[in-house]
Amino acid sequence: MRDAGPKKMEESHRPSAPKAAAPSKAPRDPLAAPRLMLVPLDFSAMSRQALEYAGPLAVRLGADLCLLYAVEGASLLNDLDNVGVILSEQEISSKGLAKLRRLARPWQEQGVKVDCRITRGRAHQAICAAAAELGADLIILSTHGYTGFKRAVLGSTTERVIHHAPCPVLVLRRPDTSPPTVGAATGRAETP
Repeated sequence: MRDAGPKKMEESHRPSAPKAAAPSKAPRDPLAAPRLMLVPLDFSAMSRQALEYAGPLAVRLGADLCLLYAVEGASLLNDLDNVGVILSEQEISSKGLAKLRRLARPWQEQGVKVDCRITRGRAHQAICAAAAELGADLIILSTHGYTGFKRAVLGSTTERVIHHAPCPVLVLRRPDTSPPTVGAATGRAETP
């Protein structure tokens, strides 16, 4: 059975808030500072690294953040509380939203407008659809850095996002003992 793609996103912390205006279709200056940065999270340490990079960047640039968690149906959820239990889609959404709100709080306290959203669907499709729907200027995410067999079996959400995103993608690689490396959508890594 084929996946029908991501379903419509749910506003998370303001269910009664009016819908935002549709993003402008006018092309943006590629050198302009991003106004809205999308940060997809799966609550792993690696995805939190992307938020640790995006938060200070949003403060410095005066940009808004959107934290996104994609739910792929009832599943084994290890990342919310490091406990492997099977939860329903509704339970995952509820727990995921609470976790997103906790992660957003420090940046909100620094004046960053943070929107927390839950969406349903395959992660890469949900991320790209959210970026298009929101008019995101930049997606900031991390990669687990799998290679070889693990990558062939598990696939690469990050790689799929890079190829299908409607905006630039900033990828943070798994840190080792050296400072974190940052790679652009071209796949080339750069060290700060």
